[in-house]
Amino acid sequence: MASVASESSHAWNARRHATATSARLRRWADRPWVAAALLGTTSLCISAALSVARWPMPAVHDEFSYLLAADTFCEGRLTNPPHPHWQHFETFHVIQQPTYASKYPPGQGLFLALGQRITGRPIAGVWVETALATVACYWMLLGWTSRRWAAVGGALFAVHPSYQLYWGQSYWGGTAALLAAALVFGAALRMRWRCRAADAVCMASGAVLLAVTRPFEGFVFCLLTGLWVLSHYLRRGLPGDWRQFVVQTVAPQAAVLGLGMGALFVYHQAVTGDPLTFPYAVHERTYGQSPLFIGRQPSPPPTYRHAMIEKFHSGWELDWVRRQQSLAGWLQTKWRFIAYDAEFFFPGLLGLPALLLAATPLRRGWGRATPALVISLASFAISLAAIWNFPHYAAPTAPLLLMAVVAGLRRADVMARRRFGWRFLVVGFAAIQVLLFAAKAVDHAARPVFGWWAERAAIQDQLEATPRRHLVFVEYDASHDPNAEWVYNRADIDRAKVVWARKMDPASDASLARHFADRTVWLVEPDARRLRRLSSEQ
Repeated sequence: MASVASESSHAWNARRHATATSARLRRWADRPWVAAALLGTTSLCISAALSVARWPMPAVHDEFSYLLAADTFCEGRLTNPPHPHWQHFETFHVIQQPTYASKYPPGQGLFLALGQRITGRPIAGVWVETALATVACYWMLLGWTSRRWAAVGGALFAVHPSYQLYWGQSYWGGTAALLAAALVFGAALRMRWRCRAADAVCMASGAVLLAVTRPFEGFVFCLLTGLWVLSHYLRRGLPGDWRQFVVQTVAPQAAVLGLGMGALFVYHQAVTGDPLTFPYAVHERTYGQSPLFIGRQPSPPPTYRHAMIEKFHSGWELDWVRRQQSLAGWLQTKWRFIAYDAEFFFPGLLGLPALLLAATPLRRGWGRATPALVISLASFAISLAAIWNFPHYAAPTAPLLLMAVVAGLRRADVMARRRFGWRFLVVGFAAIQVLLFAAKAVDHAARPVFGWWAERAAIQDQLEATPRRHLVFVEYDASHDPNAEWVYNRADIDRAKVVWARKMDPASDASLARHFADRTVWLVEPDARRLRRLSSEQ
């Protein structure tokens, strides 16, 4: 009897504790501003703590290119003049002519520049964009579901392993486009029923941010979302008279879009000399061979000055094209991308609610989540026409996938209450997801730091710790992997403490050394893992 009484007491205490916890969560979830501040602050603290535990090092070509953009903006410039010896500094995803700049749109670079300017660390900008994306997703969900379920979605985003450990701890983006898409779709949810200038400004701001982060995917996403809103207007009429619609919806959107596109054209003019020419297009004309979409033929190979750059564009990139030239190869490649993306967007338990929603009989439908699911599936299907389908390319659909998770979880909660009398399914689900995230975070922090990027960073730190300035020539073996690139530099090359340069012919190398006559000259051979000094400062 005593044992039974003890077990009953423990069960009652556990139930009371769960009830009290649930009540506290409901109280803050019922106050949107409090919930938004708490979610954003939590996400920011998680991102910062993860970086402190294991400081992010750039390792992928794209990351170095975005860091160049950030450094350029921190110098107070939109771009940089070409260096007199620019041939030694050619590298991936960077243009050297007509100006020295990243090939990518400026959005991610602006966030990194914000972090670099405020804290001296570009990664702090990623913390900010992750926190803003968390709040934006919460705000988007508020336009679709109750405050409590929106808070659940925001909390699940804040502890999403892929968004925090991958996008949130690297420099090549994803979260900025996600933030933009949440603004666009959150505004679309509200604009169907009301005319408010704030909603129009949010939608237009999100569209501009998509244009400066993921232009193609952002255009597709905005087009599909706009068609959905337009179809609603055609079926049910405008939310107000046409004058109110023009003043509070059309005019604010036109103003924001005009300013945003104007700023982008100014950026293009500064970088490429043509307001309508993207730096990406200049880069592809200069170095690229691979088409961006299936069905197009590779471009004739340009003249390359460096074997590794040729190896990357003629080998690694074209290999992806060749794999997808047949239907079987295309299906096999796309299936691998789909499997990888599914694991990325639905890690841990997050795939279960989405599967439950997807398994719902067609006669019952997907409820109010149907437009989000249709838009996300259509966006992803269109993206399959591209050669590459990495997760950050699909970032604009991520908020809608979060909506699918919340919709499935809400349906599971209703089923659990009606059939089994379970009241704490959501709390238990969230607790398990938090534990899984914590386990991944601990593994992330404990993982040893090794690789070519760590060796390069160690040499950079070692040389920067000396009072002298340095010029480092880089020489690769023929077998070198072009994805392991060492030659990346600051925006102002001549003022940088350490300058990395490709070793070319003796005359060119001697000319570069004379240009940097006040520097100690080194030669690094990454494949031999050897660093040796060629000359001392004069």
